[in-house]
Amino acid sequence: MKTLLILFTILSYSVFANNDVLLKQGETVLTFKDVDGFAFKMPNDIRSGFFSKPDRVEKTLGTLLNMKHVYEYSNKHKIIDKKRLNQKVDEKVHNLFAYDDSTKDIMEKENTYKTIRHFLTLEQNYKLVQENMLNNISTDEIMEYVDEYFKLHQNEYQIPETRKIQYLSIDYNETNKKEQNKTMRELLNSIKSNKIKFSDVSEIKEYSNIKISEILKYYIYSNKQKKFSDFVFSSETNGVINGILELSNKYILVNIISISPTRLASLEEVKDELIVKFKKDKFQRDFKELLIKLTGESIEINDENMKELINRYQ
Repeated sequence: MKTLLILFTILSYSVFANNDVLLKQGETVLTFKDVDGFAFKMPNDIRSGFFSKPDRVEKTLGTLLNMKHVYEYSNKHKIIDKKRLNQKVDEKVHNLFAYDDSTKDIMEKENTYKTIRHFLTLEQNYKLVQENMLNNISTDEIMEYVDEYFKLHQNEYQIPETRKIQYLSIDYNETNKKEQNKTMRELLNSIKSNKIKFSDVSEIKEYSNIKISEILKYYIYSNKQKKFSDFVFSSETNGVINGILELSNKYILVNIISISPTRLASLEEVKDELIVKFKKDKFQRDFKELLIKLTGESIEINDENMKELINRYQ
């Protein structure tokens, strides 16, 4: 979008068909009503000084003008289902007004309500148009790019080492800590000497207070479980790790069932991720092109109203 020359613009337009108009681009106009809805969404303390900075005004009015263009475009081409748009706006309005404890006059609140709803209609329509454009991009359109990208960047897509594991745990407290530790050491020795199978521990009466976990098929090293992960990855061979892990109020024995080393991912494993990426990339290009098409004409600026905007929400 062309840069708006705010306040003291070289281009000066003194005559506008509608005295409420701030900007005009082609047949699309941005009015105080459009800006009011945006402004009244903000808390009073933020709103009062928001339009005092020219760069902030420029960015805000540029976005609002884009919203107005897209709204008119989508209406003309019947892109957005009005029922769905109204539902989205209803949800947003409800969230804004559900806990409204304002003591303002009822009529003033009603006018504010309508003004905000007007802005939310522009905003939600803008988002729905983008959502519609993204959803209309088919996988077939971008698969050629996905395939080519993967060939060039396959080395960047690695599947980290995973371990198939199962563990035994027993709780302890300060009173029975030594006793529970002794139990786990005896159990570890029995398993290592093949007197007891790891998977059969839960069926042995004397070990009824020991819990056995589900089999974790694809355990990946995690910094969030650093102590446990360090222990699991401390051995490079299958079998029960020769040691006991002490966590908070818990002793643990870990059995490594299998190890799957780090490897390059196949296209099938990363295809969904790349499809999402390329659909998003295409959408961003397409939407940018739409905005360029809609905003190609020069912008006419109402100097008097632009000056008024600075103090409108004080």
